[in-house]
Amino acid sequence: MRPRQHFRAPWDGRVKVVTFGFLALAVLAVLTTGSTVALPVVLIACLVAAFGVRGYSVVGGTLYVHRLGWSTKFDLSKLRRVEASPGITMGSIRAFGNGGLFGFVGYFRNELIGMYKAYATDGMRAVLLEFPDLKIVVTPDSPAAFVEAVREGANLPEPTAAAPQDSSGAVHGAAGSLSGRGA
Repeated sequence: MRPRQHFRAPWDGRVKVVTFGFLALAVLAVLTTGSTVALPVVLIACLVAAFGVRGYSVVGGTLYVHRLGWSTKFDLSKLRRVEASPGITMGSIRAFGNGGLFGFVGYFRNELIGMYKAYATDGMRAVLLEFPDLKIVVTPDSPAAFVEAVREGANLPEPTAAAPQDSSGAVHGAAGSLSGRGA
C-alpha cells in the first residue's frame, strides 16, 4: 500500500494564543488609531502569514512545505535520517525567524539537535530530517505516516533492529532505530 502523501500542519496552543492575540491587537489598532499605527501592524500580519506553514507533501522524492500561495522544496535524495521526535524542539532558542505568529519558522538552536531550520506549528508532532548540511523540523498531523512517506520518497532502508547495551556493554534485547543513510 502506498503511504499517504499530504499532511496538515495543525496549530498547538502556543501558536493559537500568539496568532489570535496578535490579530486581536491588530484589529484593535485599526479601530482605535490612525493609519500610521494600524498599517504597519496589518502589513506585519500579512507578511508573516505568507511565510506560515499550511501543510506538507511528499511527492516523487521531494518534500514540499506549503505556504500561503507557494511551497518550499527539499530534495530527499540526500536525506540521511528521518525521525519522529515529539518535543525535540523544547528549550530551543530562536536564532532568526518567527517564534509563534502563524507558526515557528526560521532558524533555531537547542542542546539536543544543535542548529536547525523549523517549519513547525506543534512541537509535540515534531519530525526531524537530517541532511548532510541541514537539519529540518516539521510538524505534520500524523508523524508516523509522514516518516513512512519520507522513507519511501527518499529510498531510505527500513529501520534496523539494534541491540541496546548498558554501561558495561552487555546487550539487552532488540530495539528499532529510525536512522537511515549515513547515520
